[in-house]
Amino acid sequence: MIKRLVIVTIVLTIVSVNLALTEETKW
Repeated sequence: MIKRLVIVTIVLTIVSVNLALTEETKW
């Protein structure tokens, strides 16, 4: 159970970082 939460949090952080990087690249 805990491992799933850790994986989900890591994935969410990676996705958010990728979105931020893509937004910066657009500008």
